[in-house]
Amino acid sequence: EADIGIGPISISSERRRSVDMTLPCYDFVGLQLAGWRRPIRVPTLALRPELWACLGAALLTTALLVTLFDRFSPCSFRNRPPPPSNEVSESGGKVFSIGESLWYSLGALTQAGDSFDPRAPSARLIVAGFWLLCCIMHALYTANLAALLTASQLTASSVTTLRRLAAQTDIKYTVQRNTIGHDFFERMADIESKFFNIWRSSIEDNGNGAPLTHGAAVWEYPIEERFTRMLGRMKEWGLANSTQEAVSLARTGSWAVFMDTPLARYYASRDCRLRTVGEALSSRPYGIVLQKGSLLTKKFDMAILQMQQDRTLETLKMQWWNSVGEVNCPADARSIGLKLSSISGIFVLPILGVCLGFLALLAELTMRRIQRCQQTAAEVARLQP
Repeated sequence: EADIGIGPISISSERRRSVDMTLPCYDFVGLQLAGWRRPIRVPTLALRPELWACLGAALLTTALLVTLFDRFSPCSFRNRPPPPSNEVSESGGKVFSIGESLWYSLGALTQAGDSFDPRAPSARLIVAGFWLLCCIMHALYTANLAALLTASQLTASSVTTLRRLAAQTDIKYTVQRNTIGHDFFERMADIESKFFNIWRSSIEDNGNGAPLTHGAAVWEYPIEERFTRMLGRMKEWGLANSTQEAVSLARTGSWAVFMDTPLARYYASRDCRLRTVGEALSSRPYGIVLQKGSLLTKKFDMAILQMQQDRTLETLKMQWWNSVGEVNCPADARSIGLKLSSISGIFVLPILGVCLGFLALLAELTMRRIQRCQQTAAEVARLQP
């Protein structure tokens, strides 16, 4: 038989009946849930600088080309043929100077619209390509916003409380067999069972035909049997036989385990794949175990009080928790935003619009030249005797 037992041994009334326990030599600890640290890539709404530069270049290029096409296209409002003398001059149009073109392109980028559009088909093709670029950029930004909100909801809705853990079955959970944590769930389940028996006896007939007790006839059990359900699932899924087995289950990613807070913190601080989840349950202190009626109990108590007074215990705790073996785990990865390399294909649309616009401008100039030649030939034929 051993005289002294030192380790992560919590002080409880059941243990005090069999052995002597010293004064608390460690902070109050509880039952902590430890699980796998799932890496989360959080998107962001930021646009890379090169993407902003390309958007600005597309806007300026569109404004410049609309101004040039409005100036040289024979179909533009600027170059419309003068109306006959007996007709009123048409006023439903706009001359696109560089300033008006910039304002028009900015309105297209923000989907604000404008009162007048270019009349020349060549200029409209350029504008159509820029419109498609703006629509796709708005859709990508909206999709990235939805992904950001979804990621934040997934993070917020993850298992962070005992209630959420008990309400789901995707993540299995367990506790080490024959530990204070196992005993905690057994005691809580037993208390829930006793409450249920009290409630059932309060609404049942007393056997003499007497009516139910007034105010106690609640036909639906009003207390959630959370610990009973959790203990039943843990027994069905299997209890861990050792701390190493519990930690191995937590590292698989599909399990969460209940263990003492210092143990959970210890393994989480030395393995980036693990993390502690939620608040601690059933807080209790650690102590040193001695034989029942041992003469050393008072001496150990005096030594612990002295170490607490001169802060020796605090110094040792800071030394072992903050310096020895602790690793710096990387934070959750954040997306660097929309990159030009990932969406460069959408800039084909304004380029295609420019190419089609130049072809349309060439066709417009050719048609106007043909019309002028035909008009000249008609005038010559009319003047000839």
